[in-house]
Amino acid sequence: MGGQQSLCVAGLHPRVTHVIVEEPAGCDLNAGLHGRQEGYPFFPVDDPKVMQTAPYFDAVNFAGHIRATSLVAMGFLDTVAPPTGIWTAFNQIRGPKEVAPMRDAPHNNTATYEEQLPYYTRAGDWLSSLVKSGAVQPKL
Repeated sequence: MGGQQSLCVAGLHPRVTHVIVEEPAGCDLNAGLHGRQEGYPFFPVDDPKVMQTAPYFDAVNFAGHIRATSLVAMGFLDTVAPPTGIWTAFNQIRGPKEVAPMRDAPHNNTATYEEQLPYYTRAGDWLSSLVKSGAVQPKL
């Protein structure tokens, strides 16, 4: 849930300058109501009160306020944090951003190092650049 929390905090606090997240959960929490793949925390779609409350925790609703430079990774085979919700959040981010697509990766707790290599490579590049210069240039 660290990715979800990172996106929410970056959306809430303008002093956050950079965000690096790998497969953030909690994006598109009402997906099941609209025929899209649900993700963690798998709220019950048959409970209207839960579905009405879910947007208050949905990272998509915070992403539109993010001005920080952001690296967002998603596993295309992820059923815990589905890529459709992560893409939705990514598209809302207003600051400079880069996606690290992991074409063959399930969620990070079951993915191999090789499946997550696109994220590890870019996150490593970003962290090195931030340590050296305090800045990073996202790849388009």
